[in-house]
Amino acid sequence: MSSVYAFAYYPLSFIELPTPKSTIWRYMSLSQFLAMLDTRTLHFSRADCLGDPLEGTITKPMVELRDFRTSRTLSDKEVRGFWRDQQFRNLKSVAISCWTMSKAESALMWSSYVKGHEGIAIKSTIGRLIAQFPKWRKRRSIPGKPADKEWMPIIIGDVRYLDYENETYPDAFNIIPLLHKHIVYKDERELRALLWITSQSLEEEGVSVPVDLSTLVDSIRVHPRSQPLLAEIVTKATRMHGFTFTVEQSQIVRRPMS
Repeated sequence: MSSVYAFAYYPLSFIELPTPKSTIWRYMSLSQFLAMLDTRTLHFSRADCLGDPLEGTITKPMVELRDFRTSRTLSDKEVRGFWRDQQFRNLKSVAISCWTMSKAESALMWSSYVKGHEGIAIKSTIGRLIAQFPKWRKRRSIPGKPADKEWMPIIIGDVRYLDYENETYPDAFNIIPLLHKHIVYKDERELRALLWITSQSLEEEGVSVPVDLSTLVDSIRVHPRSQPLLAEIVTKATRMHGFTFTVEQSQIVRRPMS
């Protein structure tokens, strides 16, 4: 897909990001990391493949308000079908790259997103992530000439956590529900890059977006419980692909000095 599309950062005025120097982490398996090196891309997963049953939904009070507004012209069955179809379209037309905002590594993220002990964490910053994509411009083709690629917006924002039984949020923009999650996930402190495929639904379960890994990645941490050999393998792989990232084993489970 990335061969026929180009991607640009689309800032939204109502999304207030933390400072560009804020540290972010992306946790992944060794195989995912090696694939990233080989393709020099950042993987975005289609929204309906993330595993959260509430992904892209709205809160109970918001559902009740919407039902009230639309019930004036539609039956209850039509109302439910309308919003269900809209949610389905949103989930199928958005792919997401998930990061964690934290100064240090997170034991929770290691255990949640890396199976076994063969995994790595990429350290970066919000500014480095944004810099991977040119800023959106309304016209990106030369007048009179056909565009060689279709430009797709990438929206970056931090996730807001709330009580889905009692709270609400502004949802004037279709993509906004994907920047909200249930409060039970609040410890994830998630930052999301949302790739919005505006013209169609995604048939694939993900999209690989070209990036400059040499400027995106600050350093690499290897799973804290991995064997020392894994750090050697990761270091060798990065060097073979021409990168000079610092690779070191995580020390979060190291015993304190007595």
